[in-house]
Amino acid sequence: MNHTEESTPSNGLRPVGQWPAKEILLVTVLVVATFLYRAYFIRTYDVMSADGTSYSTMGKAFLETWDPHVFGTIAPPLYSIFIGAFDLVFNDLELSARLVSVVFSTLTLIPLYLMAREAFGRTAAVTTALLFATLPFIHGMSGIDITEPTYTCFVVAGAYVFWRGVMTGRLLLYAAAGALLGAAYLARPEAFIACVALTLFFFGRNILGRNWSSLKRSCLLLVCFWCGFLILASPYMWYLHDVTGKWQLSGKSGVNSEVIREYRGTITTNDQKFRLDDHGNFTEGKGQSLFKIMRDEPDLFWGNIWKNIRELPPAFNGVFQVYLWPFILVGLMTRPRRGTSLDMHLILLGILAPLAIYLLFFVQPRGFYAYVPGLLVWAGAGGKKISDWIGSASWPFPLVLPVVVALSAYYVFTEIPRPKPPYNYNQDMGRYDDKQIGRRLRSIIPENVPIMTRSGRIAFYAGKKMIIPPQADYPDIIAYARKNRAGYLIATTQLVGMRPQLQFLFSPILEPTKNFTPPPELELRYMGLEPGGLPYLVYRIKDRD
Repeated sequence: MNHTEESTPSNGLRPVGQWPAKEILLVTVLVVATFLYRAYFIRTYDVMSADGTSYSTMGKAFLETWDPHVFGTIAPPLYSIFIGAFDLVFNDLELSARLVSVVFSTLTLIPLYLMAREAFGRTAAVTTALLFATLPFIHGMSGIDITEPTYTCFVVAGAYVFWRGVMTGRLLLYAAAGALLGAAYLARPEAFIACVALTLFFFGRNILGRNWSSLKRSCLLLVCFWCGFLILASPYMWYLHDVTGKWQLSGKSGVNSEVIREYRGTITTNDQKFRLDDHGNFTEGKGQSLFKIMRDEPDLFWGNIWKNIRELPPAFNGVFQVYLWPFILVGLMTRPRRGTSLDMHLILLGILAPLAIYLLFFVQPRGFYAYVPGLLVWAGAGGKKISDWIGSASWPFPLVLPVVVALSAYYVFTEIPRPKPPYNYNQDMGRYDDKQIGRRLRSIIPENVPIMTRSGRIAFYAGKKMIIPPQADYPDIIAYARKNRAGYLIATTQLVGMRPQLQFLFSPILEPTKNFTPPPELELRYMGLEPGGLPYLVYRIKDRD
């Protein structure tokens, strides 16, 4: 038995105001429940990510100074700005960073539901929304201080509005889709790839349909689309050009290229991006481009792609349950209710297009967050299709719904917080220990004194400005610290591991039976060991005589 969906207008797009009241109530409950579910679990996160500490401090600094240079060139500004705005209300950067992710993760439900509903029907939409709300990987990532939830919300919304534009041919919808994807670009630069993919889809749609008479109109629509994108994206592109002297989509490509070398073992010394140039500044962001690696080191370039191809499936398997793939495959073969048989499938492929980046650089499972929603739309479509195949007249609703409700309940059950064992450094490679150290430093180091440390978390929780030690000889490190007014140097195992030239500063711990005299420019002020953590030392950097 096929459980029929409600009838729709001839253009296939029923306004939300014409939905059944029960469905509007259902979507409202889903959105509110998802927000509360995500927000409740904020308390279970122990410590900020290294990237999150940077995003947070940049956002706060920007709203205090309105100086765009606080963002540097590595990360686009949108997520940081939202954190700074939330902090104006909550006066808590860590809470603000997590709430931004929770809010945008929750809001993603709305365009995701609309996309699945208009293409595959209400049953597919409910299935998609429930899976997105409760899937453990998505839920776990939704409260972390990362850019992915913000980016995903805007890119899914942009893809949905682009779909509406394709169905109706309205100029404003194309411009709005471009603007939403421009906002996504300001969260993560790979949104540009999604824009290119959607453009190619639109052209391909007309060429395959041999719709030559409307080619001029199609070009006008795409001009509106790209104008919408550039209105939001171009100021950041101009900023990157102003700072780096190059036209580029992201200031991170040079850093990523050097990370490839570190990751694949062709660079023996880590943190090469923090070398000093002739002017005493970091070379960060000035590394070789990916194209230069492809030209000069083809074995490294193609070998890295091959390794990423092999690493991608097991990495994806760790974030996406295997038993959902059959539903996705059936969904891929399901003809949407609106448009041509390929329209929605190509839109979803446009969302997934930036996955190609992982083949060029390196596999990072957390980045899969942005691509799971597209897969879930196919899973919802596949679930409805299978339900129609095996349905029975004795069932008043599609069989997939009780299955997905039970599965969602199971997911929620597995996420219920359990008592945690006493903290040990090995549980998280010292991330929480960095938090403990930072809090301890608040009582050791005077306010408003910058500290030199390799851990952004230590500086963040200490409430101090972070000065990263350059990858240089010890005298140059001290000179750089003094140049940047760093008052203290925090010696941890992380610092010694990444700056082996500073290992002698760890001598009081490595060789406790020997007398240790610090170099004349340093004064040992504190040796500490927090619960479950590793030893650390606090050195005061003396002023020049």
